[in-house]
Amino acid sequence: MSLSGNNALVGSHFDDDKGTDSGSAYLFDVTTGNLLHKLTAPDGAAGDQFGFPVSLSDNTALIGGFGDDDQGLNSASAYLFDVTTGDFLQKLTAPDGSAGDVFGASVSLSGDRALVGSFRDDDNGIDSGSAYVFTNSQPVPEPLTILGAGTAIGFGAFFKRKLAKKNQKQG
Repeated sequence: MSLSGNNALVGSHFDDDKGTDSGSAYLFDVTTGNLLHKLTAPDGAAGDQFGFPVSLSDNTALIGGFGDDDQGLNSASAYLFDVTTGDFLQKLTAPDGSAGDVFGASVSLSGDRALVGSFRDDDNGIDSGSAYVFTNSQPVPEPLTILGAGTAIGFGAFFKRKLAKKNQKQG
């Protein structure tokens, strides 16, 4: 779940609109309780688990697709949506993504920046993990920085998960 201004975004990663566990996310107006938009991945498929996790900032929603397989089994992805219209804006994938990376397992938005975790990325050792910083500029968000623990020792598969939870507590 994520809250920004009068909007709340709630993920439903086991929703079946585009196949079993394809996932969705619901955008609500918190002042009225009205559903504004039901969001689904434009390329959604069974097992993608779109809606896990979610983040809102101003008029943009960032939604993970934990089980998406575009770059290999469980490489995963994240999607940007316009909160006002509900329109899909862009799909984000790791520039160095591969099977099992689970890019999009944690997401955070702040202004024009998107932070996307890939807790099983192997760039600095098995499951060392990485976090990717993108700018939300249109038409194509640009990857700015790849953050990594530098070593698998002491971080392992939890580098991105801890980073995202810290950001959620502060935000």
